[in-house]
Amino acid sequence: MLRSRVLGMALVGVATVVLAAVVAALFLMGGVGIAAGKPPIPKPKDVFTAVYEARVLCPGGEKVMNLTLVYRGGKLGEIYLGGLRIPPAAFRHPHELSYIGELLLDLDMVYRVGNRTVGGFGGLVRKEQRGVVSLADSPYKATSVVSVLTSFNYTYLEVEGHGVAKNVAIDGMFLDFDQASGVPYAFQLFIIHNIARQICGTSSMYIYAYLKEVK
Repeated sequence: MLRSRVLGMALVGVATVVLAAVVAALFLMGGVGIAAGKPPIPKPKDVFTAVYEARVLCPGGEKVMNLTLVYRGGKLGEIYLGGLRIPPAAFRHPHELSYIGELLLDLDMVYRVGNRTVGGFGGLVRKEQRGVVSLADSPYKATSVVSVLTSFNYTYLEVEGHGVAKNVAIDGMFLDFDQASGVPYAFQLFIIHNIARQICGTSSMYIYAYLKEVK
């Protein structure tokens, strides 16, 4: 198991900006309203592509990119961020820390998940039902929303191949899922994977995304 002080510092550096990421997300979610004329999310076919505007928070700053998710039968098969193909493993590694990513990989899990404490990681998962949600920058409104919110706190976190972090709070990761269409509407997740180096220069990044197009 690799213990890298440099990578550890990178993980901690990203963790220190989580509050800013959460505040930004809460601002966007708190400022929702029912925009006149906004259509509901169209119900897609079994195979569909959802395109999101993604704000990617790296230790060195923020980048705005398109995030494209390709689904087949509710399972996420292809992921592209700014034209870079992201392996599905990036949404599930390390397990439980990437809880929101795992829900995105299999949309059927959204219906089954419930309020709970997540095992050895001491994480909390909260699920709630919401009414109509209309983000200012999304062309759609979500009409029947399931929200899943997670919170994790670590005194010591060691991820094989990526490094060590201490006193890390991974707080406020969420998924807003539109039940009427079966499409994720907005989400925030944390990724620790080597693919992040090609975008952020480090092995970790935060992503906040909202739906722009369904096709």
